[in-house]
Amino acid sequence: MSDSGCIQENIHYFEVRVYYENTDAGGVVYHPNYLNFAERARTELLRYCGISQEELKRLYACVLVVAQLNIKYEKAARLDDIIQVRTVLEGESKALFDLHQSLWVGDKRIADMNVSVVAVDSELWHVKRLPEEVIRKIKENLNG
Repeated sequence: MSDSGCIQENIHYFEVRVYYENTDAGGVVYHPNYLNFAERARTELLRYCGISQEELKRLYACVLVVAQLNIKYEKAARLDDIIQVRTVLEGESKALFDLHQSLWVGDKRIADMNVSVVAVDSELWHVKRLPEEVIRKIKENLNG
C-alpha cells in the first residue's frame, strides 16, 4: 500500500496508526479523532487520484468542505491499533460528492459514516461547480 493507500474493487483503503495523542487517559481513541482519521483518508484519496487540494484552490479558486456528516460509533479503537479507513463513492452531482466511510480494526468495524463533501468558492464562500477534471479523476478511480 502506498502512502496514499490503494483502491481495490471501487473502495479506497487507507491505514492510520493510533498514537497516544489520539487517545484519552484510558488509551481509547477520543471520539472526534475518528473524524480526523476519515478526513486524512479523504485527502489521501484525492492525492491518489492525482488531485492536489492546494492546486484545486490555486487553479480553480475551489476548496472542498464537509457539508453534512453522520457517524455511528460501533467499537472503540485503542492505542497502537491500525485503523483501516475504507471510502466508497456513493454518488455525485456537479458540486457535491457523497461518500461512505467505514473504519476497521482488523475484521471489526468500529465506525460508519456518511459524508457529503461540497465544492466552495475559496474567495466568495458559496457553493460552486466542481471542475470537470476533478469529477472525472475521482469517478475513474472509484468506479473502475
